[in-house]
This record gives sequence, structure tokens and C-alpha cells, in this order.
Amino acid sequence: MGPVANQTTGVPMKHFLIFAALTAGAANADPSHLSHLSAAGQSVTNAYGEAWRFAHAAPAALKTEVLFAFDGDELGEEGRKALDELKQRILAREVRTIVATAHADRLGNDGYNLALSARRAQAVRAYLIEQGIPESSILVDVAGAGTPVSACRDLGEETRRNLKLVACLQPDRRVEVEAAEK
Repeated sequence: MGPVANQTTGVPMKHFLIFAALTAGAANADPSHLSHLSAAGQSVTNAYGEAWRFAHAAPAALKTEVLFAFDGDELGEEGRKALDELKQRILAREVRTIVATAHADRLGNDGYNLALSARRAQAVRAYLIEQGIPESSILVDVAGAGTPVSACRDLGEETRRNLKLVACLQPDRRVEVEAAEK
């Protein structure tokens, strides 16, 4: 069974973080200031019995996601824009390492999807280097189709000719970029 996604946001449930608000004087705190209290996988509630849940990582994380066309490995305009915005955030902080993890949808065999993921990761890496990010700080990881974020069930034939399925699988054709601060 694939990952379960939130019905409203489409974000996989494993990406939801629960923040604790039961710290000295923090019971009524704004949860965006509690990034150091993230407790992923734990059920933690505040003094009012409310669970803190967020669809995004802690505010200190530098992350973005770049989507690719079906069977494609070239950055589109939106991808370049997302990487440009990330670059600005990276340059404003002391970043030690940037990891680009590339993914593919489930159409195609494992070998092809791994190779396609590698080309996508290299496209992101090359673009960041062109934008002045030091080559030595950028690492790539290839996931292939192993970690989908879309459900896309019961849409018919599992082939590239099924345009409804191809469109539904768009979120799986991505490179996730995360920067770790020093």
C-alpha cells in the first residue's frame, strides 16, 4: 500500500509534523516558533488538548521541490523560479550541504526510472552551480519510483498512453532539494 495523503493538502501524512506546546510558558505560543520541539511520529498536545499539525517542515529548513514533465529531465520555468528563490534563501544563510533527491513516477521499469531520476537530479545540480552555489556543497540522491506521493488508483491501464494516469502521477516526477545549515 502506498503512502496515505492528507485529503485537503495532498501532502503525505508522514510529512506532517506534530509540535509540542507543553513547555515552560509555551502552552499558548505560536507553533511556528516551536521548530526545536518537532516530534514527528509522536502524538503531543498542548494544554487545551489540541494537536499541533503542520503540512510543512519547521521554519528553519530550506526546502523546495521541482516538478518535471512526463519522461522529462529538463528544468521548466517554474522549476528554475523555485530554485532561484531557494538560492536567495541559501545565500542569506550559512549552508553546509544541499541534497537534491530525484524521483520518478511508477510508469517504466526500475532501471529506466533510476536513470531518469539521476538525470533530473543532475539538471537541478547543474542549474544551482550555474547560479553560483559551490559545486562541492551539492549532493544528489536517486530514488526512482520508490517513494511516490500520489495515490492514483483505479485510473485504468498502467501505461504512458493513459493520459489521466500520467497527469495524476505528476507530483511523483520531482526533485526535492533540501539545504542543511552549518
